[in-house]
Amino acid sequence: MAADKLNRSLALGAGIFLAGGSLLTAFLLRPQLGLILLAYITFSFFYTFFLKKLVIIDVFSIGVTLLNIILGGY
Repeated sequence: MAADKLNRSLALGAGIFLAGGSLLTAFLLRPQLGLILLAYITFSFFYTFFLKKLVIIDVFSIGVTLLNIILGGY
């Protein structure tokens, strides 16, 4: 995507497919892991499009994202 050599619709479709498959697998393995992954994906979406433009919220957003990664590995 960064080099503009990948079709945007293909990348979007692949991302949705992979996120959905990951969520399904996480919920089947452990429902708590599915909830953490759902929170991580949702937060990443909002960070990408909205939160990174707000300076202090940006710092807290990175902290929350790292906390979700830690909780997911627990």
